[in-house]
Amino acid sequence: VLPMALAGAVVVGLVLASPDWRGLPLAGFALVVVATPALLAAVPAARRETHVGLWAVGVGLLTALGCELWP
Repeated sequence: VLPMALAGAVVVGLVLASPDWRGLPLAGFALVVVATPALLAAVPAARRETHVGLWAVGVGLLTALGCELWP
């Protein structure tokens, strides 16, 4: 989960460095970047279907919020 957290931190930094960004989508993006790896680490490895579902939901949310970061 470390690569996902690092990539999310880079994106948040890039958004903050750009002149046009929106606070609410950025806050949501940052929350999902932190919550998804935490949830994946909290679920036992034996529950592979749950991992796949959480990963899919997390990537979907990150994609949707990422599209809203720049107008």
